[in-house]
Amino acid sequence: MLNRLLIFCLLLTFAMVAVAVPTENPNFSFFPKEKKKNQTIEYQYLPDDILGTWWSPDKRGHLKFYKKDNKFFGKLVWSADDKPGQPKLDSENPTVSMRSNRIVGVDIFKNMTYNATEHTYENGTVYDARSGYSYSCSLWLEGKDILKVRGFMGFSLLGKTEIFARVK
Repeated sequence: MLNRLLIFCLLLTFAMVAVAVPTENPNFSFFPKEKKKNQTIEYQYLPDDILGTWWSPDKRGHLKFYKKDNKFFGKLVWSADDKPGQPKLDSENPTVSMRSNRIVGVDIFKNMTYNATEHTYENGTVYDARSGYSYSCSLWLEGKDILKVRGFMGFSLLGKTEIFARVK
């Protein structure tokens, strides 16, 4: 009986830790790092670091991030599927009148705000042109040239993370 109780307590502890651990948060650690005197910071994050052009995860598109009214947006500026004479259309858009529009030029990321404490971009949406759905999302940089994007419905735990690389 004592063994079963011990196993139950261990499983319960593991489940509580698994739920409490923020997924894909680059600043999370079970053990806080001690700062040494005169320690240099590897990279100083600034809100505008996201600005510029990024490869899509499948390398079939370029997204250009821009800032408007203190919010960040990401527009599709090039697609390998958008060929002269055969433009790729936004055929899965839930708004029927927009289905005849070219996908190039569409804001894929909308209304992202920078969280200076977490060094993340939050409270915006990402549009999946393949499905026509928009999802909540969170973005963060890993250095200057890697952007991680977590799209989710409701809770961040129920989502997927994609990696974008800066176009050089």
